[in-house]
This record gives sequence, C-alpha cells and structure tokens, in this order.
Amino acid sequence: MLDINFQAIYDSNKRLTTEYANVFMLSWIGDGATIKKILLLNMVAVCGSTPSVVTAILYCTGHMVDGGKNAEFIISFFKSKVDEFDPGKTLRDTFFFEGEANV
Repeated sequence: MLDINFQAIYDSNKRLTTEYANVFMLSWIGDGATIKKILLLNMVAVCGSTPSVVTAILYCTGHMVDGGKNAEFIISFFKSKVDEFDPGKTLRDTFFFEGEANV
C-alpha cells in the first residue's frame, strides 16, 4: 500500500513539475547531508510554476568508503532522474550543488 501511495504522489509531482517546464525550464538542486553518521545525497527539481519537489534521496555511505562523493558519482546519480523528467533534453536549465566539507 505504501509503494502504491508513493508512486501515485511521485507521478503527480512529476507531472506538475514538468507541466510548464517548456516555459520556466527545470533547475536541479543537489544537497549532500549527514544525518546521524548516515551520508545522503538529495536531489530536488525546481520549476517556476510549482513548489520544489524532492525527486530522489541516495544513501551513499558505502560510496564514501571508496573515496567520497566526487563529481563523477554525483552526475551519475543525477543523470537518470534528469533524463526521466526531460527525455528530450530540452528543458534543463541550471544545476546547483551544495554539500558539506566531506563532499
């Protein structure tokens, strides 16, 4: 039941976020976070017509063991979601990333 609810809200948020993206374009925000020693990477989609939407949260403590959150790791995480929201590659505008000292 929880999975069904999640998918319904996710699909609705995606539709609302991309509805006027051809006018306002899509911006993407990445944020590195540590919560109780758990390292996360959050991804947010922004369009001028709607509130920001969290599109993904990645648990990346395992990757930190192998050397940290580097640009290659971050873009590989972003690419799949950006392509999902903008398969024609015409609606992307800007990318912002904010992280902690360990990012």
